[in-house]
Formats: sequence, C-alpha cells, structure tokens
Amino acid sequence: MSYIETKNFHAGEGNRLFVYFYGLIFSSKFNIIYIHPGIPSLNIKSTLHLKKNNRLPFKKIINYKEELAVCNIDENLNYILDYGYNPTIENYKIFIPYFDFLKKKFPPIIKKNNNLVFHFRAGDNILTRNYRYIGNSEKIKTLIDNIEYDKLYVVTNLKIHKHWTISDLNNYKEKLLKYGDCGARYTNSGLLDKVDLKESLKNLNSLIDVLNNKNAIWISDTIFNDFNTIRESNKIIIGISTFSWWAAILSNASEVYASKNWKFLKGNRNKNLPFVELDNWKAVDF
Repeated sequence: MSYIETKNFHAGEGNRLFVYFYGLIFSSKFNIIYIHPGIPSLNIKSTLHLKKNNRLPFKKIINYKEELAVCNIDENLNYILDYGYNPTIENYKIFIPYFDFLKKKFPPIIKKNNNLVFHFRAGDNILTRNYRYIGNSEKIKTLIDNIEYDKLYVVTNLKIHKHWTISDLNNYKEKLLKYGDCGARYTNSGLLDKVDLKESLKNLNSLIDVLNNKNAIWISDTIFNDFNTIRESNKIIIGISTFSWWAAILSNASEVYASKNWKFLKGNRNKNLPFVELDNWKAVDF
C-alpha cells in the first residue's frame, strides 16, 4: 500500500501546520497512511513507526491544489510532502473546503465568554525589516475600541510587557543571532541597524502602551497552551503569523480580525491569508 510522507517539518509551528494538515487531507481523501515526525510542541505525535518499505518509487507533491482536485491517485507511487520554505502551500483556498474536517483533528475547546485576544508576535517581527509588520499602534487602538469584549488577553513571545530600552532590544538581537527564530538563522547584515532599531523600539513601546492602557492580561505560556488560548477566545486579532492564523481557523470565534496588509514588503509575493471567505473573518487595516 502506498503512503504520503513528510520527512521533516520546517520553520515555525504555523508553517508546519500547513504541511501537516495537507498531509492529513491527502491521507483521508485517498485512504493512504501519512508518515510524519510529529510536531511535539503542539502535541502532534509522530507516525514514523507506521512506515514500511513497500519498494514503490516516490513522487514529490508540488502543485498542492491540483493534487487534491483529482479523483484517484496512482497506487503504485508513494508521495513526498516536503515544504522546505516554499510558501505556495500557504494558500487558504487549498484548505477552506476542509476546515471542518481539520477542526476535528484538534482537541475540542470551550469558548471563553466574550474575551478578546490579540496575538503579538515578536522575534524577527521586531528585529528585521518585519518590524513594520507589528502594526500601527493607533490603528490597533481604534480597532480594539470598536470591538465589544469583557477581557483583553495578549498572547506573545515577548518576555517584557512594559517599556523596552535599547539595551533590552540589543540583548534580544543577540539571542536572535545565537538561536535563530522559527527555524530561521540570522546574521548581522539581516538584522536592523542602529537607526531602524530605534524606530522599531519606538513602535514596540507605543503598542505596549496601548495594550497596557487597555488593562491587557499578558500570556506567554507553552506553545500548545498559547495556541489554545487563542482558539478559546470569542474574538481574535491575529498577528502577522501563521501560528495565530491557524489558531483562529481552528477556533469557534464569532469575530476574527486580520491585517489586510499582511507582509506588505513582499509585494506581489504577499499571501492571501487575511482574506479568508468566512462570515466571521474581517480583513482590516492596522
């Protein structure tokens, strides 16, 4: 019997979920086993123990949408699903017919009343040119002002939830150089210079002020718990992040807000992720 296999998951949890979920869909549709190493940070277990040498040749899946459109697959082939850093799989139109199916693959959640959660992604989003992606603090304030909610939660990988100093940001930069972020490695030439670092610091502190003035409850827990905190909320503002994008997709939120600009510095290579065609989904300017 043929199978589909992902040998390695790459990049951050959100990127990995695109591959994992595609594998689940392909496996279910064509009734073949999905072999993968798991995503431990999200409690997704490996299936490597199910792999058997069937001596069949391999076909690499490249045209993601087209491969799912066929009625049957060649049972004399195994299939390789290997993301690398190819963003073409990060297309909501591939997955939207299967959202209900995918929701059942994660533990059920209990929606927390009328809470609002904002995902504030840090890492490369504040130390590369991406610092322009964290959002305009005034626009985010206006957005929050126009949402009815009981409590505001901020899910973030920021460890300092008050004003940062330039020394704090430089220390964070050193950690990024040493350890990388979401599977990516960085060099000094790829990170902000002194001028842009000051602008990033200003943007960062301005947004922290907005959230603290709203009496936000800051959460920096395990990856799995942070993911579920987003999923449990009734109203969600996602960051420029496939992590919170998937958490919102797998939620039962009544309102989801995404920045329609997404990674605007990519120009024509930008993703369509803010524009999901769901009734609860709103692409807004922030």
